[in-house]
Amino acid sequence: MIKKLFKEYWRSFTKLFAFVLAFVLSLYFLSTYVFSKTGAFAYNNTYNKAYSFLFEPENTIEIAGIGNSNLYSAVVPMTIYENTGYTSTIISSPHQSTQLSEIFLEELLETQSPKVLLLEADMLYDGQTTYKASKQKSELSKRINTATQLLSSDFLQNKIQSVFSVFIFHDRWKSFSVKQFVNNAREEQSFETIDHGYYFNDTVRPAKANDEMQPTDLVQDIDFDEKAFFNEIVNTCKGKGIEVVLISVPTTHSWSYYKHNGAAQLAAENGIDYIDFNLLYDEIGFDISKDFRDAGHHCNFSGAVKVSNYLSDYLKEKYSDILTDTRDDESYAFWRESNEAFKKEYDIA
Repeated sequence: MIKKLFKEYWRSFTKLFAFVLAFVLSLYFLSTYVFSKTGAFAYNNTYNKAYSFLFEPENTIEIAGIGNSNLYSAVVPMTIYENTGYTSTIISSPHQSTQLSEIFLEELLETQSPKVLLLEADMLYDGQTTYKASKQKSELSKRINTATQLLSSDFLQNKIQSVFSVFIFHDRWKSFSVKQFVNNAREEQSFETIDHGYYFNDTVRPAKANDEMQPTDLVQDIDFDEKAFFNEIVNTCKGKGIEVVLISVPTTHSWSYYKHNGAAQLAAENGIDYIDFNLLYDEIGFDISKDFRDAGHHCNFSGAVKVSNYLSDYLKEKYSDILTDTRDDESYAFWRESNEAFKKEYDIA
């Protein structure tokens, strides 16, 4: 009787194991060959810019920028290259969280060894548009948050999507065809990124002045979990000798002096520099009537060039001892070609 039960249980277990194994292998196949991250550029999805760093030759990127859509609208790697010869990539997507940003950093470090990381501050507050009074959380609350953040649905979802990209690009099922799969595979083999994660847009939609940028001592709290993941990113970088700079790019829609104070505090706590471009409009010549593409949410190309010019000067002044001018290096000739292709693609004089 016991033998019979054991055989039945073993048979059931074997079937279940075989099913799970087949399921995982199917996900792996789909994620690797059909809905791969390297094919993201060809997909109409929120990550098609973020994964362009996968096309960069190994260990050729010295500066990486990570953040939400504010960042990919405001920093132009090709402008920085023209000004300095420094190579860079932008890894950002709409409403990108610090959780997802940490995962992107892990993936970047598998193939690149950047010297400087630009972290965009708006992702720390993404979703918060009004001032919230500072609140001290109890030690017990902090411990509970630390224990539960690893089990949060968002965190697990991001981790699973990182391993199985089929879940990121699931919406492609609606339009998938074998012919498209073959064409995309061919394109992936020959694809070379020309914008390095930047989202080009030269539309002009004027913005109104931001009344919430009046100086104040009030501080808008950063969520405890957001801080925790941010600190993990900074600690990872410090452990690898990567310099970290926190930046806030121009936006009249989602930024305030309260948030500026919160970001400045966080930067000070981590011993890193902080640049808030929302306080530098006069210095960089930023014009809210000409330099936004959507009435204050995101920079257009004109505004992004102004931000990138300032960053170029800052990087040369601060990090010229660790960054390399590659403009005359023949092993980086593909960057010169990329720059010419970028100008041609977007009709830039």
